[in-house]
Amino acid sequence: MDCQDGDCLEGICLCPDGSQGPNCLSGKLRYDSVKVIGITIKKFPLKNNGTDWDLLVNTRPDIRLGINLNREVAYNSPIWEEAKGQKYLESNFKIGLDTVDVAVYFTDMDERGKTETMCALYFNSLDFHQNNYPESYILRDFKGRAELEFFLEYE
Repeated sequence: MDCQDGDCLEGICLCPDGSQGPNCLSGKLRYDSVKVIGITIKKFPLKNNGTDWDLLVNTRPDIRLGINLNREVAYNSPIWEEAKGQKYLESNFKIGLDTVDVAVYFTDMDERGKTETMCALYFNSLDFHQNNYPESYILRDFKGRAELEFFLEYE
């Protein structure tokens, strides 16, 4: 039994004041916010329903990663032209652990300035608390087309 902030006694978690639940993870937050210091794009949709994202044949998508916190823009990456493989992006924005909705958008920027949403991923910032404040956090879409890794510092 993993009791996180509590102690285990005969398979039961004894939680400190302010924590509760089967693993002592619900209740009081240990930190107020998390700073995202970097993001690795590990995987992204290569095709748009079987066709290339851009009008030019045999080209790769030009990706911009956008992150919204409670529907407000928090981060837009530089454009990654002709995206291939994996890409590390430096970042420096905070997510309050009381933030309810975090939305991550993969957008293709084509040669005419047209943008298309490639996919979107969503999570709740309390996931960091419920996962015992990890140093990195992997986010995947349910179809296996997109994957990101966030690198985190807590404050």
